[in-house]
Amino acid sequence: MFNHLCGESALDKVFLVTSKWGRDSEQGFDKKERELKAKHWNTMMDGGARVARLVAGQERASAWGIIYSILDRVETRAIQHTRSEGLQIQTELVTRHKYLPQTHAARELRAQLEQMIEAQTKMLALEADAVAGNAEAKAQLQEQEARVRQIAQQVENLKVSLPKRLARWIKLVVGN
Repeated sequence: MFNHLCGESALDKVFLVTSKWGRDSEQGFDKKERELKAKHWNTMMDGGARVARLVAGQERASAWGIIYSILDRVETRAIQHTRSEGLQIQTELVTRHKYLPQTHAARELRAQLEQMIEAQTKMLALEADAVAGNAEAKAQLQEQEARVRQIAQQVENLKVSLPKRLARWIKLVVGN
């Protein structure tokens, strides 16, 4: 989701900061950090994102170290006169004149929500079978079903209708 919001070109401006360092079982935190890097952050790190640690008991010094690293990167880019690029979602909304539901981030969010709805629907069906006959369980099940319908409606609201897309396209082609 983060990559869809920011885009690949913004990753060199990202710092992924972990906390809880300096506590009892640092070995467990090392393992968790390796897992985050390998499973979740690897593509961001490949794009230039950096990982930093906020050490317990040294929060202020750790935080300032991270801030200095960020400022150093900003200064380096300024010296190199690198053009500041907008986030991917900014480019899609402003430059490409897309509606929010048409952006990569919204499409990714919609796909994730649809997967959650599907899983929730399956779970509810299983629960319905399990609680047949229990009045309180049936009431709770109805509440869950209402939540699923609400999420489904939110997903539906993220879609842009064909008339709106055509109107936007005509406006872009004709020019206001």
